[in-house]
Formats: sequence, C-alpha cells, structure tokens
Amino acid sequence: KLIKEANQLATASSILEHSIAVPELSLELILPDCKLRQLLANFSQKLQVPSAAIIMAFLTTVASRCTVGTQLTLRKSSNHSVPPYLYTVLVGSPGSGKTPLINAITTAPCRLLQAKLDAEHQSKLSQYEAELRYFNSLTKEQKIESDPPISPVRQAAYVSDATTEAVVNLME
Repeated sequence: KLIKEANQLATASSILEHSIAVPELSLELILPDCKLRQLLANFSQKLQVPSAAIIMAFLTTVASRCTVGTQLTLRKSSNHSVPPYLYTVLVGSPGSGKTPLINAITTAPCRLLQAKLDAEHQSKLSQYEAELRYFNSLTKEQKIESDPPISPVRQAAYVSDATTEAVVNLME
C-alpha cells in the first residue's frame, strides 16, 4: 500500500513539475470597471487569496443560480448554445483561505437567499393552510364545484449535503 501511495505522489509531483504556466486570471480581464469588480477585489485583498480563486468561486455560484434550461450562446455568429454548467476545484495548502473564500462568495449569499425563500414559503404555506381549512369546511356539492388548494413547494437555494438520502428528503 505504501508503494502504491508513493507512486501516486511521484506521479502528482511529476505533473506539477511539468505543468504549463497559465497566465494570471484577473478581475480586469473578466469584468468592466464596476462596483462588482471592486467588491470582488476587496474580497481578494481581505481574504488574501488570488483573484483567480475569487473569480472562479463567483462564476460557479452565479452559474449554479441560473434557471434550469438556461442556454448560453458563446458566439453571435453561431447558433450553438450550452448550459451554464461550471465546476470548480480550489486547491491550496491548509490555511490558504479556501474555506473563508467559499463562505464569503458562495455560502453566505446562498444562506441569505435561502432565508428569503423560506420566509416566502412560510407565507405561502400559511395561505395554503387557510385555503385548505376553508375547502374542508365546504359541503360535498361545493367541493365538487371547487378545486382543492395546491400545497406550495419549498425551494432550495443550495445543497450542502448531496448524498442520495439528503437530496430525496429535500425533494419531498
């Protein structure tokens, strides 16, 4: 087992030594001079993480919030479109700021959105319960002529536990 792990480590080290240099991904290349660019630059400085990490975390979060079925056309001259699926892996040493970055750019905004969605759901649920009480008070003849109220569905802004069991519970 130790030999296998040593071989895997040697392979990973070899890949890193022979990797191609990639130019720095900067906020200036991605965003025009705007408040969002300044906000992300401030996050980068405050968290002491490269702007490339901020950009990728931000773009991944935005892509995750696109409505199902969204398609992006990358060239005006082409009719080819793609869904905004974007996966990001942040790699860094312990203490390099990966978790604070994810918390600031992804988790905190999604939790705020989830709180808003939960409040809206609670309001719709209260209305549904009142409508259901009224519907249940109707006579059989009145119920035949009326449609029963439809229970509201709770929306999820994010998933922190993607096990099969957790996702099934979320969908119920």
